Amino acid sequence: MKGGVSPARKVAVQVLTSYRSGESLQEKLNQLLSQGELGPADRALATNLTLGTYRMRAELRERIRPLLKEKPGFEALPRPVRWILLTALYQIDELERVPPFAAVDQAVELTKELAPKLAPLVNGVLRNYLRRRDELRPAGERPPAERASPYFKKQLAAAFGRELAGEILATLDQRYLNGLWFEPGREEAQRLRARLEEEGQLAHATLGARDFTFLVSMPPEGPAGLEEQGAHLMGVSSQLVAWTVVEAGRRLAEHNRQPLRVLDAGCGRGGKSLYLASHLAALGVDFTLALADLDGEKLTEAGRQVERVAPGRWSAHQLDLTDQEQTRAELGREGFDLILLDAPCTGSGSFRKLPHKLSSLTPAQTERLSRLQWELLWGLISLLSPGGVLVYAACSFFPEEGEWLFAR
Repeated sequence: MKGGVSPARKVAVQVLTSYRSGESLQEKLNQLLSQGELGPADRALATNLTLGTYRMRAELRERIRPLLKEKPGFEALPRPVRWILLTALYQIDELERVPPFAAVDQAVELTKELAPKLAPLVNGVLRNYLRRRDELRPAGERPPAERASPYFKKQLAAAFGRELAGEILATLDQRYLNGLWFEPGREEAQRLRARLEEEGQLAHATLGARDFTFLVSMPPEGPAGLEEQGAHLMGVSSQLVAWTVVEAGRRLAEHNRQPLRVLDAGCGRGGKSLYLASHLAALGVDFTLALADLDGEKLTEAGRQVERVAPGRWSAHQLDLTDQEQTRAELGREGFDLILLDAPCTGSGSFRKLPHKLSSLTPAQTERLSRLQWELLWGLISLLSPGGVLVYAACSFFPEEGEWLFAR
């Protein structure tokens, strides 16, 4: 193919090949992107290919395995070749802007560079997939009701009733849409929103009194390009949680609880922290935001995000929040008016975004996480100031992670 392999595809395969469990895929990608001179379009494609392929890796493997039943088989292939195949399938099935045969040609050319002897195999497998695509996808993707484990179906029926549980499972094959929010008061973000609206890229839904935005398809600039303009991908359920905290902060501020002391407990990389800080600042609320997490790398990223919208109004605390003595020693001197606990959980409520949850969850996992959630809640409640508010959230419909905790 003239022009060789696109640098975006090389970056994606390089990042995925070198990534190991426990590392930060986003940080590894950012590090490699910072070393090159990729333009905005290539950076966007590299980001989309890397994160999208990794997120769907289990499904993509199931789609391609029937074509590699003969030796050596998929798992026996060199690691770079496996990721070349998966990124090619991701482009064919998920990226409307990439012509399927272009994805195949690029995969073959990249294989010629990394594992020349396997280029004919990659070419044959991918072209065979194009011919048998309609046949293979249903074979590799059983109906949702069949993919769900008995435990998951039992829990779903207990929460919603058998009839509604069946209807919920039937929606799994509907397309998942990313939620998107725009930094308030940032002109660049509002111009982007107007552009995406005009292009028909946005959809809307109302939950309670709040309008939430969905991204219909990824624009050319990709996730990284959106963030540079003040727009951020975040699931609508996560936005609802963050908006609930902002609303609680607004009401507390109206009752003269300023400066408002806010704690994001288990802040991770700061997605919700950024939402809280930008919206509270836009409302004119005087606040300080404490970020707490056990992972120092994630904590650094959260602080970097918050500093941009609320400079000097935050603090970072690397600690184990289940260690009540350590937590109170570092955070409990004055108490907090508002605490967000987005708790570690089974993620059972995110099964459309993460379909593997249908079959991978076990009662033992639920029990372990429920105990952890109780420890976190018990410790954090003691940090609330009188009249303060704690918002608890879990991406789960299992009662052990919600109603039963508060019934205790």
